[in-house]
Amino acid sequence: MKDSETFLKNVYNTHAPHYNTIRNWFHRFEKDDFSLDEKDRSGRPRELDLDKLKHALQSDPFQSSRELAVTFGVHHSTVLEGLKSLGMRKLFGRFIPHHLTQANLDRRVDDSITLLTLHAGDRWLDRLITGDEKWVFYDNHHRKSQWVGEGESPQDVPKPDLHPKKVMLSVWWGVDGPIYWELLPEGKTITGDLYTTQLRNLKKAVDRSALKDKKV
Repeated sequence: MKDSETFLKNVYNTHAPHYNTIRNWFHRFEKDDFSLDEKDRSGRPRELDLDKLKHALQSDPFQSSRELAVTFGVHHSTVLEGLKSLGMRKLFGRFIPHHLTQANLDRRVDDSITLLTLHAGDRWLDRLITGDEKWVFYDNHHRKSQWVGEGESPQDVPKPDLHPKKVMLSVWWGVDGPIYWELLPEGKTITGDLYTTQLRNLKKAVDRSALKDKKV
């Protein structure tokens, strides 16, 4: 049969059937089955119900395409084609500390408007220095991307409660960026004496910055 395939390729070029196709036909002809139609195969179906796929994504947009392939019993490429037909794309949601209520959001807007109104008469924000402490984790949690439709935004992802190895970062910044920062030695916490030392170091950094001669 290999010779037959070579002959067909020489005659029909790229239109010649593959050797495996010829072999399957040969075995079927031996059984008096002369139909050239493709038979139904057992195993994974090739058809994918797009409505069910869309419903599955709405229920859990964090599923991977390979997980969806297992769920629907189809090939991975079939799922990818289905996602493309639905106009889905995979994006990461923003990391947020926690979900805010509508009252929290409204209060933030009101406070921001008040501060901006005060800033119009006296550009005090240009002289403002803000300080904060932040735990920096050695092992960062990785977000999972989500399937979203065209024009849609991914869901926000609350930060998980993690307790791995971490270090405390103290940082102060102004309108032009960071002014001074330091990492606390392992096992140390913020105390009155330590904070006083940090403020003295911050004062030295301010004296070297553009805010040196301004009322901070």
